[in-house]
Amino acid sequence: MEEKIGEGGLVRELKFTMAVSVVVGTVIGSGIFIGANRVAAASSSAWMMFAIWIGAGLLTLLGALTYAEFGAMYPRSGGDYVYVSKSVSPFFGFFVGWASFSINLPASTAALAIAFASQMDALKPDLHGFLFFEGFATRFTAVGVIVLFTVINYFGVKIGGRTQRTLTFAKVGLMLLLVVIALMPGNGDAGNLGGFFSNSRDATIPFIGAVVAALFAYDGWNAVSRVAGEVRNPQRLVPRALMAGVLSIIAIYVLVNLGYLLILGLDGMAHANPGAIQFDVDRLIASRAAQAVLGNAGEAFVAIVIAVSVLGTINGLILSGPRIYFAMARDRLFFPSVGEVHPRHRTPHRSIMMQGAISALLALFFTFEQLQNYVVLAAWVAYSLTGIGLLLHRRRHPELARPYKVPFYPLVPLLFTGLALAFLVYLFIAALPANQDPSDPPWEQMLYFMANVVVLLGSVPLYLWLRARYGGTPADATSSN
Repeated sequence: MEEKIGEGGLVRELKFTMAVSVVVGTVIGSGIFIGANRVAAASSSAWMMFAIWIGAGLLTLLGALTYAEFGAMYPRSGGDYVYVSKSVSPFFGFFVGWASFSINLPASTAALAIAFASQMDALKPDLHGFLFFEGFATRFTAVGVIVLFTVINYFGVKIGGRTQRTLTFAKVGLMLLLVVIALMPGNGDAGNLGGFFSNSRDATIPFIGAVVAALFAYDGWNAVSRVAGEVRNPQRLVPRALMAGVLSIIAIYVLVNLGYLLILGLDGMAHANPGAIQFDVDRLIASRAAQAVLGNAGEAFVAIVIAVSVLGTINGLILSGPRIYFAMARDRLFFPSVGEVHPRHRTPHRSIMMQGAISALLALFFTFEQLQNYVVLAAWVAYSLTGIGLLLHRRRHPELARPYKVPFYPLVPLLFTGLALAFLVYLFIAALPANQDPSDPPWEQMLYFMANVVVLLGSVPLYLWLRARYGGTPADATSSN
């Protein structure tokens, strides 16, 4: 079958299952393991816990529906960079793309690579302990993982898509295996469901903290919109992949939490993660649940599940992220070489290598906690601008054909935009020193918040220089091909 050449020489190779796996595989990484205890700790009953997970999923679905309308209208690579450029302005589109390039995607990739390396240390301590200096093992493994998936995606979107599909099936299968184990006679305790609707315990953390933890667990759902230029029949498949992916994640999260509940009970879930959120396996709720039914082998099982889950997210970020910078370069709003397509592999190879190199450097010099604190703001800035953009786009361009229309307009994009803006306000308030844990270094969260602001403001002179240097114009930046 002859390949369908898309934008700039890219090839439309991603089928529906690959597109859905980009959504599911990019989202399910670490949040369900490090956030489940916070949701349980804020819940006075089991029904409230499930309501938080389902509610956060439905809020995420509002975003998926919003992005789906744009994705069907503009089936090109770039995701929210393209959508904001067309609906708000080319500058704000560049602003979103710059946030992805300078903050969100490389730092997220580096943080997850470090998380994977930590799981390898849990499975086999001192794996590289003889090398150079203490702590090198984790960084060596993290960089190796980034290089591996950078190379995989360099050699073709089909290879990257198949890798994503394989890792997604593997991680979902392993997570559902834990649920099956919990449902087997003698493992889970059905009595833990007895007080499902009763307020059987006092919440120990604020409700908003649980909602935030759940929303973090759903983050990354928009990854498929970045690779729309390589999806077959994107006007039909991108909206379907977004909705099918988010709905699948909601179902998986509900089932996994059911497994936790049957094994540990609500109180056991709430107290499974004492202390700070991190990737120490013996502190994770999944580890407690697995150890309860598998003994010492449970810790190794959970380390494997987390490692496979994180690998799928890393591949999803390396597969999707470089398409943003590729689209910016094609619009002459980034360095031209970044917009080149490999003549044989049909991938934006320079863009892929650039993100891989930045991610590897961040993994070498920063910790997981530092990188996690750094990436939060940028993604929600993009969400809020895209939500605003859809409202503006409908008003400014009612004459344009829309292969897919968001249902219940304007309620859905209004609710999604309101959520995104409220979340940005929450991030600012949470970063204030007065709201920090006394055990944390003073001003640390505010420092990371302000670092985000400084980097984002740097987009203004950079945008003006790139336009002057390479001739990018509003008309170029809002073209559809």
